[in-house]
Amino acid sequence: MQPDPDEASSSKTHLAVLWLLPIGMRLADLAALALGGASLSQKLSSGLGEAIVNWDGHWYLGIAASGYNYLSGTDSNVAFFPAFPLAMRYLGEIASISYAWAGVAISLAVSIVISPLAYAVVREQLGPKVGRRAAISLALFPTAFFFVLPYPEAAFVASVLAAFFFASKSRWWLAGTVGAVASALKVFGVLLAPAFLWMALDKANWNLGRLRCRPPALAAAAGIASLTGAASYCFYLWARFRNPAAFYSAQLDGWPHQRSAVFVPVIKTAGELLRPNSYIGGTRPDLYWAYLLDLMTVVAVVAILVLAVRKLNGTWILFWASASSLPLLSGTTNSFARYALSFFPFFAGLGWILRKKRLRLILWALFAGSQLVLAYLFGRGWWVG
Repeated sequence: MQPDPDEASSSKTHLAVLWLLPIGMRLADLAALALGGASLSQKLSSGLGEAIVNWDGHWYLGIAASGYNYLSGTDSNVAFFPAFPLAMRYLGEIASISYAWAGVAISLAVSIVISPLAYAVVREQLGPKVGRRAAISLALFPTAFFFVLPYPEAAFVASVLAAFFFASKSRWWLAGTVGAVASALKVFGVLLAPAFLWMALDKANWNLGRLRCRPPALAAAAGIASLTGAASYCFYLWARFRNPAAFYSAQLDGWPHQRSAVFVPVIKTAGELLRPNSYIGGTRPDLYWAYLLDLMTVVAVVAILVLAVRKLNGTWILFWASASSLPLLSGTTNSFARYALSFFPFFAGLGWILRKKRLRLILWALFAGSQLVLAYLFGRGWWVG
C-alpha cells in the first residue's frame, strides 16, 4: 500500500509548526539574551548568565537559595509564589547546577510542550487550522522569550493548557491536579476554579440540583482542587508570618500597585505615553517602550475578544476576561504583555481571525522580530515586562 502524500505532507507541517519552530525560537531567544548580556559584561561567554538573573529572575533565585522572608511595608519576596523556585532548588541540588540554570532548564523543558498543548486545546473547539495558527502565534508572540528564563511563565502556561486539555477529555482528576500546580505557580491559577465551575454548570444544564450528578460534580471538584496550590501557600504564609495574604500585601507595599478599576491603569499608561520626553530623554527610556508594549497588548486583547467572542465557548470567555482583568485591578499595566501569554483563548481568537495568509505571515514576522529585539534588550537590563 502506497503512503498518502497529503498525509505525509501534513505530518511534516505538524512537526515543523508544533515542534521545530518553537524550539528554534527558544534557541534564538537564548542567543539574543546572551548578546544583550554580553553588551554589558563585555564577555560573550558570560552574557547569558548575566541576562537570566535580570529583574524578577533574581527574586526567584533568592527564594530558591534562601527561602522566604517578609517584612510589612517592604518589597518582600513572598510576593512570588513557591512552586517554581522550589523546583529550581530541587533540580539544582539533584543536578549539581546553579539554581538560575536549573530555572532555565525547567522553562526550556516545559516550553517544548506548550505549542502541542495549545494546538490540542484549540483544535478541540475550532479545528486543526485554527489550532496551528494559535500555536504559532503563541510561540512567536513578542514576550514568549520569557519561556526560556528562570520565570514561571512557561510552566504556568503549560499547566493552564494541560488543565483545559484534560477537562475537555473529562479527565477531571488530572485537570484538578494540574490546576493545583498552576495556582502554586502564579496567583492567576485560581481563575481555573470559576472556569471549571462554569463547565460543571454547563454539564448540569444550569440546574443547580443536577450538580450532584457525577459529571458536573467531578468538574466542580476539579475546580476546588485547582485552588489547593494557592491555598497551601496562603496556609504557609499564615503559619510563618501570620498573614495568609502576605503575597498581596507585599505587592501593594513594594511595587507600584494599588487597588483600582480595570480601566484606570489603561488610562494612566496612555497618559504616560503622551509625554515621551520624560522617559526617552531621561534615565529610563525602557519604561516608555514597555508601557507602549503593554498598552498595545491591552488593545489587542480587547479587540480580538470582541471580534472572536461568538466563536468561543463560555468557559474560555470567562477565563480570558478574568485573567486579563485581574492584573489590571492592581492599578498598573506593567507586565500585561507577559501575562497575556497565559490567555490561550486570545491566541485561539487570533488564530481564527488570521485566515488570510499574507496577513498572518506579516504579523508573525513582526512578532518574531519583536521577540528577539525584546530578548536582546532584556539581556541588556531593560525592563520589557
